[in-house]
Amino acid sequence: MNPLRRWTTRIQLIAVAAACALAATVPASAAAHAACRPALAGFTLAQAEVKPGGTVAGTVTLTCAAGRRGVLVALSTTSGAIGLPSGVTVPAGSTRGTAVITGRAVTAPTTATITASYGSGVQRQTITVVPAATPTPAPSPSELPKLRSGSVSPPVITGGDGAVQTITLDRPAPAGGVVVSLSYDLIYGASTGRSAVVPAGATSVTFPFRIGAPKQETLARLHAQVPGSPLTPIAEVRILPADPAIRAVTALDFSAPAALVGATVTGTVTLKEPAPAGGITVALWSNTSYGPSVYVPPYVTVPAGSVSASFPVRVNEAATASVVTPSADLGTSLVTQELVVVPSTFSLSGGGGLQPGEPVRGAVGIGSAPNPGGATVALASDSPSVSVPATVTIPPGSPGAAFPITVGDMIPADRVAHLTATWNGQSVTSTLYF
Repeated sequence: MNPLRRWTTRIQLIAVAAACALAATVPASAAAHAACRPALAGFTLAQAEVKPGGTVAGTVTLTCAAGRRGVLVALSTTSGAIGLPSGVTVPAGSTRGTAVITGRAVTAPTTATITASYGSGVQRQTITVVPAATPTPAPSPSELPKLRSGSVSPPVITGGDGAVQTITLDRPAPAGGVVVSLSYDLIYGASTGRSAVVPAGATSVTFPFRIGAPKQETLARLHAQVPGSPLTPIAEVRILPADPAIRAVTALDFSAPAALVGATVTGTVTLKEPAPAGGITVALWSNTSYGPSVYVPPYVTVPAGSVSASFPVRVNEAATASVVTPSADLGTSLVTQELVVVPSTFSLSGGGGLQPGEPVRGAVGIGSAPNPGGATVALASDSPSVSVPATVTIPPGSPGAAFPITVGDMIPADRVAHLTATWNGQSVTSTLYF
């Protein structure tokens, strides 16, 4: 056979095969496309209500996946209460598309109809735009409840006891209730939080309180105040002094004799006899208005049947080692206990107020240095009018210790004296003033 003719015949056979293959696939593809012509199947809203400025998702669903150009479903409404796009696009290969619908300002609940359409398919949904709630105007001062009366039960107590107070308004409290501010002494304020709330719709509030124990019989006038009114005496309680033969505070102790700045130690008060029902409240004082800053709570209550109660003592600040003397007070009995407070560095107390012939207490501290075996600090005074021991021993694990300072009868001409402490190759000097 002619070679040219043989190659021509082969090319014709390849062309025929390709044509047959194409003829076999094109009809199938066309049939599939014809069988999946998307139509609008549904339109839903995520919720039926929306507030002005709020949004809701609106979702359209097709009967089958959108083609390669996607499908645009038109959205429309005749209401001005909502905002929405003119259409939502269903992406190629997907059957769903979502649009964001926004509520607009209205003065009353307004229902809007949203129409989704594609081809001959139409779907509708309704949504209600609910106006934001109008805040209830605050009552004017003349409309606010006023204090009508107050009472204390029992009306007579003994120093250290607690009681119950009731405050009554002249009308029911409005929505949100009425905050009644309370005032008397530090313990009364701490025990009540300095306020009580009359609940909405109620006319009174009842709450327990504690109060300071006096040295002698006292008529305590408790004050209260409501918004729009001045501070007013609202109730009285008569406080009898505690009999120190049966009700007295006998001791105040600390879990450590010295504490670094930032540390907390435990204080404990002890009574002469077990506390009666309701417990006994003992006032606490740090006595550090000047110099070191030491925090103690305003009071501690010894529970019924117990003779002691504990409380935290925190050292907040100290420029040099110092002796502070917190106290526990039950009116007719009072005890104090010294506590050495120490900064983080080696230091020695100083200060003023020395009086001839009156001994005082000094303090020395080694700060945050390790002290597993105890430390011995050498002391010296440069004035014959001031004497200190030659050494002071700081117990193991403690940051400092107190020592006595003896003041003679003669005052130096320059009215000052200097102390020096030496430890571990370091020396520090402080000044005392007469």
